Amino acid sequence: MWGESAAGSGSNVGVPDDLKYFTRTIALIFSLLLGYFLYLPMARIFLAPLSEALSRKTHLIKTGEPYPKASLGWGRAILEGLKLVAFQAGIIFAALIAAIAFPPLGAPAGIMAAVFTCGLDFMDVPLSVRGLPLKSKLGIIFRNKVLAFGFGFAVYLSLLIPIVNLISLPAGIIGSTLLMDTIEE
Repeated sequence: MWGESAAGSGSNVGVPDDLKYFTRTIALIFSLLLGYFLYLPMARIFLAPLSEALSRKTHLIKTGEPYPKASLGWGRAILEGLKLVAFQAGIIFAALIAAIAFPPLGAPAGIMAAVFTCGLDFMDVPLSVRGLPLKSKLGIIFRNKVLAFGFGFAVYLSLLIPIVNLISLPAGIIGSTLLMDTIEE
């Protein structure tokens, strides 16, 4: 059933079936959780050129003015991206610790962390195109935390729906660009 090895291969000798099934179940749950938490950051990495172009075009259509050329070079952009990933990992780790320390808090803390990081991921695109460092991006997001959290919640829910999640990434970039343009006005 679970990829049993051939008789005499020696890989199943002395290992109880219950332990094998438990280990495989834990591995499956771990890989599903890993996929859940890595989907959006990985999609952002691979779709970064499209996301930036989409954000620039959306801003141009809405305001009639192109974004000023950002002063961040490749090295600085990579450093800012790594800072963002580390920040998000810290948030997710804190939610995980809360879930382990106090299980009734686990699910709500995990959902709130996912909503926040989802909103942060999408709002990072128009703010990065503007050439802002992470500290400035977080300042803008925290000053408008209700809007940011509401937007993150809407996009988070749309990412949970199969097929709809395929258009959620570009729609989220457009929405976050329009939101950031509105906040600037």
